[in-house]
Amino acid sequence: MHKRRVNTLRRVLGELNPRHYLLVCRQLTYEIVEAYSETLDIKMAIVEEQQTTPSPHAVRKINLLGAECIRNFELFLDSFKTAYGEMVEQFDSDNVRPVLIAYFYVGCMHSNFIDYYDVHKQIASIQKSIDC
Repeated sequence: MHKRRVNTLRRVLGELNPRHYLLVCRQLTYEIVEAYSETLDIKMAIVEEQQTTPSPHAVRKINLLGAECIRNFELFLDSFKTAYGEMVEQFDSDNVRPVLIAYFYVGCMHSNFIDYYDVHKQIASIQKSIDC
């Protein structure tokens, strides 16, 4: 159901011009992230219920969903950048909360990456989470 939701929202987002429908594009991007995040939460709950080491397929799926969340949150945050590629100095009162949540979620998603075999990748993910 969430995959269908993402596909539908992406089709609509692809048809809109971000210069003219910026607020709608932001909202759609945020909703795409929410759908990916809900799917990730479901997958993580399934893995936690099993109480064993997750299969490589489950690990790959969880990491892919986390990467998609991060990528779409970055697209959302990029929509607030100026024409010169710099983040705006001050946000409207309506945008402060979603932007802060986006930054927090990006950090959280970096900590959700699973890699049992490479300690350096785990450390890099934790460092990225802290840097956000």
